Order: sequence, then C-alpha cells, then structure tokens
Amino acid sequence: MACTGKCRHCSEGEHTSRAEHIDAEIASNAVREICKYYTIESLMTFGGEPLLYPDIDEILPVAKEMGFHVSVVSNGSLMDEEWFMRFSGIVEYVGISVDSPDESDEIAIGRHIRGKEHIQNVKELAHLAHKYGVGFKLNITVVSRSWDKDFGPLIRETRPDRVKAFRALSLKNANSEGSEEWVITDEQFGVFKENRSEERRVGKECR
Repeated sequence: MACTGKCRHCSEGEHTSRAEHIDAEIASNAVREICKYYTIESLMTFGGEPLLYPDIDEILPVAKEMGFHVSVVSNGSLMDEEWFMRFSGIVEYVGISVDSPDESDEIAIGRHIRGKEHIQNVKELAHLAHKYGVGFKLNITVVSRSWDKDFGPLIRETRPDRVKAFRALSLKNANSEGSEEWVITDEQFGVFKENRSEERRVGKECR
C-alpha cells in the first residue's frame, strides 16, 4: 500500500510512496456494474493514504455524480486549503487519523510526516473542514502510548462532527512484528472506553 506515513501498528503491511493502481475508468465502470445488483449509498476511500492514488481527483467527482455520499479517510499529510476548496460540495466527510494527543507519541508511532507536526496539522485541517462545509471526523487509534491520555482538549479544539475510537490489533503476517510496543490489553481498552465520558459529552456539544 502507498502511504506517506510509517505507522508501526498499521495492518496494511510495508508502505511505499508508490503502488500499483486501477485505472480510474475501470474503477468507475466496476462501481457502476456493482450498483446494478446492490444498493450502495456511500463511497469511502482509504488506504494507505488515498490521496496518493493518481486518479483520486477523477474518482471523487464521479462518485458524487453517481449519487454516493463520498468520504475520505486520510492522515491529512497531503491536504491543504486548496484541496478543501476543490472538493467542498463533493466530499461530505473527511476522517483524519490520530493515535495520541501528544506529538511525541505520534513521532514514535510513525505518523509524524516530513517534519510536519501531526497534531497541529489535524487542528488546521479541522478548521479548514469547518470553513468549507466538509464534515470532520476524528479517528482515534488506541495504542499503548494513548489508552490513558486525555483527548478532551484536542476534541474541544477541533470540534469534530464525529469521533470514532479503534483498538489497534496485532495481526499475524501483517503487523505482528514488534507489536508488543504498541498493542494494548482488554483491560486497558476497557479503561479507555470508561474514561471517555467527557470526550463524548464534548463531542455532542460540538454538533
């Protein structure tokens, strides 16, 4: 999978900056064919980093024209104000991934990209999403460095429309090597969920 990051807990395996991809016309025709037999309302693009897909600028408008609710899950490293200007009215939701409210954790995890501070970038992207009318979702991946951290300040500042929490899991032949450095126990994930009452309250107030 192509990605700009090197998150140690990622289950997609070894990332590069390039990857083979399906031609935009072939992908669009495949979706049209599937829609003949199934009712599909939403199209979510994710990766790796979906903005590395060379034809993403073609796929998203086509999906919107086909009537899909279009969303993009990204690490945000390739998004800027020009991107939000172009896709406002096309992309309904942007989901930005974060593992910890502390930048030092993000550096250790591998989400710190090209010298860009990930947490600060998340805050800036949230501001741009609100400015251009794009729904903003915060995707929290819970790892050993973050299960006991306070995400409340980050949530208050970014004012997400949605917050989702995921538990990072160790998968054999995918990301299991060195997983003892980031994997969490059932008890730790339970504590994370129990301690999220403040964040849930803040999230409701943000809507």
